Amino acid sequence: MGYSQGGWATLSAGRYFEETAPSGMSSKAVSCGAGAYQLIPFSEHVLSLVTYPTPYYLPYFIESHRQNGMLTDPLSLFFREPYASRIPGLFNGRFSGDEINQQLTDTVARLVTENLKNHFADGAEFAGLRNELDKNSIYGWRTEIPVRFYHGTTDDNVYYGQSVLMHEDMLRQGSSEENVSLYLLDGLNHQTALVPWGVTTIKWFLSLSAP
Repeated sequence: MGYSQGGWATLSAGRYFEETAPSGMSSKAVSCGAGAYQLIPFSEHVLSLVTYPTPYYLPYFIESHRQNGMLTDPLSLFFREPYASRIPGLFNGRFSGDEINQQLTDTVARLVTENLKNHFADGAEFAGLRNELDKNSIYGWRTEIPVRFYHGTTDDNVYYGQSVLMHEDMLRQGSSEENVSLYLLDGLNHQTALVPWGVTTIKWFLSLSAP
């Protein structure tokens, strides 16, 4: 089970265990809450917004890939000043997500370049970014174990359409509706959906292990 980025990690691990079946390890059930699974549609959605409450998500992905040599483009390709110059000093392990957000802006058009906002999907200069986002995405597969997706309908950190998209993709790849389920938590956001998802998941796991 995992929530937010943990939802992405849980789904990725669940697929790995099911398809690779490492010796002595298996997955009996998977519960994912509020994950961003397919990162190109996720990025397109964020870039279409006027404001976004968690702006550090954008430079977090780009700067981590720059630091590890997976992207070589300058930050000025993606971000406006003063944020392009500020970003490297924010991702040094000393600051929380909230502290980084305070050093950025939640207005998307002020944070990212006009070129990125308008040409993320088709600009040749953004091909490297799209490639890395694609490599870090999870796509549907035919699962033989129960997989559940949970997402609050008012989540403005990770739009619930990500879970809808993932659920549809799993069914499209041949997973049965008995195995793959989508639970939309009406009126709950990224924070308020966490506990209901966790409690429901633990009860579900206990029911699966009951004699």
